[in-house]
Amino acid sequence: MEKTRFEQALKRVVEMLKRLGAAEIWLFGSAAQSPDSAMDIDILAIFHGNEPYKAVMERVYSNFDLTIPVGCDIIAHSRASWQKVKNLPFWQHALKHAKRLFPRPDQSPKTDSRHSKSHFVKEVEGGVNEPADG
Repeated sequence: MEKTRFEQALKRVVEMLKRLGAAEIWLFGSAAQSPDSAMDIDILAIFHGNEPYKAVMERVYSNFDLTIPVGCDIIAHSRASWQKVKNLPFWQHALKHAKRLFPRPDQSPKTDSRHSKSHFVKEVEGGVNEPADG
C-alpha cells in the first residue's frame, strides 16, 4: 500500500473514532507489523461505558466515512464488552504486535505494570502498555 495514502487513511480513521468518543485506539494486524506491505487497516477501538458490543459496532459503522480509500476493519468495544473478550486467544495473538494510536503514550494517565513485558503491546512511541482493563 502506498505509504502516504495509508497514513492519510489511518489519520482519518483515528480522527473519526476520536470524534465518536473512543477512549483507546489500537492498530493491529499487518498494518501494525509491516505498514509498507499492508493491504488494509485493522483497528481496535475501546469506548467508555458498558454498551453491548453490537450497539458500539452499529454506532461506529453508522458514522463510518465511506470515502476512506483504504480497506478498514474496525472492531469496537465498550470497556464492559472488552472485558469479556480481551483474554481470548485471538486478541492475545493480535495484540502482541499492536500499536497504540490514541491516547499517545505521553497522554496516557494509566500504565498497567501487572504483566511482564512479553505480554505487553508495543506502542507507537516505543513504550509498552496494553488496552486498559476499564
